Amino acid sequence: MKEEEDAEGHREKQTNEATVSARLPELNKEDKEFATTREKLEWVEEWMSWYVPGQLQTMEDGGIILQKVDASTVRCVSVVDHSFCYLTLALVSTSFERRGVSLEVDPYTIVTPYTPPEDRGPERYDEGDNPGVEVV
Repeated sequence: MKEEEDAEGHREKQTNEATVSARLPELNKEDKEFATTREKLEWVEEWMSWYVPGQLQTMEDGGIILQKVDASTVRCVSVVDHSFCYLTLALVSTSFERRGVSLEVDPYTIVTPYTPPEDRGPERYDEGDNPGVEVV
């Protein structure tokens, strides 16, 4: 975000980034069916009963962090800037909405940069490390 000054000297914050909601993909029929399966809807019910307001859940595999706000509201506080993460958020949002829970995104969600995993060679162990079960 940057500040710009107009001809009259008024400062205005400008952003070139789209809102998070605008980045979410439109789900097709199969995606919507997947997001509203019995298993996913039961997950929503369990999630809402396990967490208390203020608690966070990091969904590392999906690249999102959710926070319970109250009995009927969840907030996405972070999403990784990657198409898979936006898809995950859209699916999770659909699941929550089907159960009557509002999932807040804008203006609360912070977009974090995507960092590709580094190419890793075979794991190496220092002497003294025990990488597995010792056979006697």
